[in-house]
Amino acid sequence: MHTYTSLLDAYAAMLMYPEQDHDILVQLCLDGCGAEHANVAQRLVDYQSQIQPLSLSAREELYIQTFDLNKSGTLDLGWHLFGEDYNRGLFLVKVRQYLQLLKIPETHELPDHVSQVLRVLGRMSPEEANQFAYACVIPAIEIIGEGIQAENAHSHTVKGLVELLRDLFDMPAGFEETTDYESMNFQLPTIQ
Repeated sequence: MHTYTSLLDAYAAMLMYPEQDHDILVQLCLDGCGAEHANVAQRLVDYQSQIQPLSLSAREELYIQTFDLNKSGTLDLGWHLFGEDYNRGLFLVKVRQYLQLLKIPETHELPDHVSQVLRVLGRMSPEEANQFAYACVIPAIEIIGEGIQAENAHSHTVKGLVELLRDLFDMPAGFEETTDYESMNFQLPTIQ
């Protein structure tokens, strides 16, 4: 396991539908950020200050309005990369293979949900994680961020996640950011 695996796992849990332990999950992310990821921690503090006064039902409603009822905010990353295209199905299959190989239990979410993808990313070899982060994960999360209004508390968590991923992973040498995801040749990850 990498030093950042637990931080990505905590972030993944925090981005799930809010439950009673949500404040604890935010704090785990804050603790994991430390001084090394101060900008991300500040975004989480901003998020925390906006949601703390809200009841659980108000938090649930905000989550639903932001991510579930807003197609541009869906946390299913493959949808942002491929839309309704056949390649999304291939992407879902490949991520499910990663989950199985890495023995990550599936949740009720689709395999390309950000919570599943972050858990996979945290367990890939560094080279594979760099490629996957820059080719798929970061571009999809940036698209989600563009669909969330700045005054929405969740804009802090989404933008913070982009910053965190850019902090944790290096752009592969010779890599050009592109939206040609169909040409990507995903390989099963190397287990660490």
